[in-house]
Amino acid sequence: MKENSLLIKRVYRVLILFFVFIFVLAIRIPVVQNILLTFAGFLMIQWLVPMEMKNALFLAYVIRILFLLFNTYAFHLPLLNTGDATMYDSIGLQWSQNGVEWVLAHFTSGAFMYSWFIAIVYYTFGYNPFIVQFINVMFGTFTIFYVYLITEDIFSEEEALITSYISSIFPSFVYFSLAILREAPIVFFFTGGVHYFIKWLKNGSLISLVVSEGMFVLSVGFHTGALVSLFVVFLINLFLLLEWLIRKKKTYIFQKSAGIFVSLFFIWFEFETRFGFEKLSPLQFPTPPTTISNFLGKLIILIKSFLQSLINYINKMQIGYSYGRAVYLPNFVVKSFPDLVLQIPVRLFYFLFSLFLWMIKEPIDLLGFFDAIFYIIIVVLILLNIKKLVRKKETLFILILLFAEFTVFGLITSNYGSALRHRAKFVGLLIILASPTVKNFLERFNTNVLWRRNEGT
Repeated sequence: MKENSLLIKRVYRVLILFFVFIFVLAIRIPVVQNILLTFAGFLMIQWLVPMEMKNALFLAYVIRILFLLFNTYAFHLPLLNTGDATMYDSIGLQWSQNGVEWVLAHFTSGAFMYSWFIAIVYYTFGYNPFIVQFINVMFGTFTIFYVYLITEDIFSEEEALITSYISSIFPSFVYFSLAILREAPIVFFFTGGVHYFIKWLKNGSLISLVVSEGMFVLSVGFHTGALVSLFVVFLINLFLLLEWLIRKKKTYIFQKSAGIFVSLFFIWFEFETRFGFEKLSPLQFPTPPTTISNFLGKLIILIKSFLQSLINYINKMQIGYSYGRAVYLPNFVVKSFPDLVLQIPVRLFYFLFSLFLWMIKEPIDLLGFFDAIFYIIIVVLILLNIKKLVRKKETLFILILLFAEFTVFGLITSNYGSALRHRAKFVGLLIILASPTVKNFLERFNTNVLWRRNEGT
């Protein structure tokens, strides 16, 4: 009865917040909208977030909203109002001026799905970039909500608090919650997908699996690179089913089998609708053999054809992104399958840990240098605990998923600016994996401090 009462209260609060936001945005006076939205954000966290998470989420929100207000009314922060951010904003404004019927009729996925979303916002509430940035701030803040839940499901509340506080203040995590870029919704849906898949691993709820796959699909809608998550989920489910069959367990066999079909359905949906396939348009998918005669021979030819198409695609993407002052490995391009195998570790290293000291040319490069140092520290913390991480199916899933995503983004990325932007999509998951080691260090530090105090007395 008590749980039903809490649920009803939560529903009422959501409805009230919805009408508050509609009222605020309908005013169409930017200054008033901005002030009221700022307070509405506090209200959302106060009403919707459980008590144990509130401090971390309030910290995340306050940091982000203060930077946003400073950027809007005091001084334009570097990198927030240039490049892709300006492009997405200007395209969204241009589309909004064509009218709602035109915008709805020209729905698109991929990079410009974000501009399409911006067009809807500007048409409905008037041109005010603060609104779009505020929505990103809320995406970024509630991503930390998922980071907390994932960590709590895998480890404990102590590690969950550690990850949520570190994520709240992590510089690139904060930045991509402010800029008019698609990173904030991508990371929110991707991290949510991880959360619900871990719930599926723990309790076998098909609803959790469906929600997980759905959130991954929404992430794919904004960026093709997230597509690999659907294949990782399928392979994990296939492995779990095979393990179940080998152990000759009959319980939960329906759930394990259904998990495979759910995964296959979402993969089929992606290839049928090509939702978010913008980046894959140059890649040729060969037609699978339809007759049984010489099936194996045709399948081998198909695989060879696809691999060659994949190598050509990666080659074009690497050359296409090898430009600008921040470029790295400009002549290190894939030309054959052995090249592909060789490049994976090298490009992963550059993707995660550039900008290197010798690449610093201007003062702004120091931002990339210090960001890389943070990633080096996080990866070292993960490696110190890697044996325990690979023994847990939940953390093993995250490790496999991260390796797959880093491989996809790392192979194509050829400048440290893009590397900084893409690796920030996964920093929350990296912090989760590092949290047990951080907890151990903190416990040792507290023990040493306490011991010294006792020794002094």
